[in-house]
Amino acid sequence: KNLDNLKEIIENQNIIPIFITQIQYDGLNNYALFITNEYLKQFCKVNGYSIIKLDEMNYKLDDKDFYDHVHTTVQGSLKISNLIFRDLKKILN
Repeated sequence: KNLDNLKEIIENQNIIPIFITQIQYDGLNNYALFITNEYLKQFCKVNGYSIIKLDEMNYKLDDKDFYDHVHTTVQGSLKISNLIFRDLKKILN
């Protein structure tokens, strides 16, 4: 339902979205996060939206890269930005 609402906003505001799947400090041991990412991938596929699949990348983050289970430190954010940079650049070009 939330994705349907978001799609309506995207279309009404003529937005070109770029979605990024999410990770947490211990990978994808959180089933709810796994399902959320999978729904997001399907949503993007069906609607032709760009998506960067961070959860499928070979990321090497450890507990020092997170303040808590989901929020990254500056160091963690830098690692993630380096991971997604190439895909983001490709989408923006």
